[in-house]
Amino acid sequence: MPDTQALLPEAEIRRLAELYRLSLDVTHSAGTFGSREGRETGASVEIQDFRDYVPGDDVRRIDWFSSARTDRLILRLYREEVSPFFDLVVDTSASMAIRDGRKGPLAHELCRWMHRSAAGEGVSVRTFAAGESMRRLRANS
Repeated sequence: MPDTQALLPEAEIRRLAELYRLSLDVTHSAGTFGSREGRETGASVEIQDFRDYVPGDDVRRIDWFSSARTDRLILRLYREEVSPFFDLVVDTSASMAIRDGRKGPLAHELCRWMHRSAAGEGVSVRTFAAGESMRRLRANS
């Protein structure tokens, strides 16, 4: 948010972001499509499970070695990999100027912490200012 004096130095924001992390419900993965494992099956290179083939399934995912051993068509299920993102919406309306002018700067500090914490988790962060209209803020705003 422009025209806002920082209450805390950047080093303190970094320390707080390390100390208090945002709880993100995804696990790390080193995949090709995304940086995190999702909850569903997907198209990564890591096999998650096997199941019987059902008409309509992608025949390219049939595990022919398992199918030969069991005399049934067996399908490989792969881990889903996702690239999570965090949208941070900051209230920049006129109401943020009330309470002795501290409401806006305190919200700014909270946003700095949330942005740093989410970025520290390897999540893409997008920040938006919502006042009279919604606009996306650049990373250095």
